[in-house]
Amino acid sequence: MGFCLMRTHYHLIVEVDDGILSVAMQALNHGYAWDFNRRHGLRGHVQSGRYGSRRIADSAGLIATYAYVMNNPVETALCSRASDWPWSSFRGTLGVSERNSFVDDGPVLGCFPCELDPLVALRWAVERS
Repeated sequence: MGFCLMRTHYHLIVEVDDGILSVAMQALNHGYAWDFNRRHGLRGHVQSGRYGSRRIADSAGLIATYAYVMNNPVETALCSRASDWPWSSFRGTLGVSERNSFVDDGPVLGCFPCELDPLVALRWAVERS
């Protein structure tokens, strides 16, 4: 559904079945740590702690979470608007840059009433936050 890569961490919004998230995150973080440590001649943990997660209950929660994630670079003064940050899925979803083939933006775009242009509504929801 969406991602945002930051300098020291990343955010993912994913839809997974029960019991899958911990296995997937272990595989993702282990693979990254292994490669990072190999490239830099280090050993041990790369991230400072276990990942955090929470379930998103409804469309309003999905929009709020999406806005939070996409605005993380704005909140840390790395850019002035979420659509300026090149290392997130937001630009691709808006059509400002090439879409990420592995991102399904349908669920977040489907949160808006059918009488609204979902891309305009999403941009407004994110950039007004």
